[in-house]
Amino acid sequence: MGRDKAAITMGGATLAARTAAMLAACASPVVELGPGRSGVPAVPDAGGGPLAALAAAGTLWADLPDGGAVLVVATDLPRLSAGLLTWLGGHPAGGAVVPLDGAGRPQWLCARYPVAALRALAVTGPGDGRLSTWARSLHPTMAGPEVWLPAAGDPCALDDADDPDDLARLAGRAIPVTPT
Repeated sequence: MGRDKAAITMGGATLAARTAAMLAACASPVVELGPGRSGVPAVPDAGGGPLAALAAAGTLWADLPDGGAVLVVATDLPRLSAGLLTWLGGHPAGGAVVPLDGAGRPQWLCARYPVAALRALAVTGPGDGRLSTWARSLHPTMAGPEVWLPAAGDPCALDDADDPDDLARLAGRAIPVTPT
């Protein structure tokens, strides 16, 4: 992208603040793994990618209830909706749940992971460092757009903005923070 994605402003809010507000509408506690751009409590990210950040945040998982789950959400999803996050958090599957985007690709950074798996990750470390490898080892329930779209309200809800062209394509049609 060439700049800090979390600080990009759309609809009067940064992507980080927008994501945090949507998460706060459907989950608690909400914590940022990063530099503190969202307005919620933050745990600094020491680098090494998303899996390393999840492994390093082990103290967060220690206080969560056994059998619980955590929503892990990247901040570069400008059309994400609170409805999709609510659906994801309430999915009836007992383990990890990973939605597939419109092209059928797993969205590992808009997923639900079991607290027990995150606690184990904190002990074992990030292994090869790839979130997809770790997440696949959990045998997640994969959910295509036909399942999540009614809750999301937008077929592009899982499209990430990786470069200026993505951002331009996704901008202007961002869904409000709260579902209507």
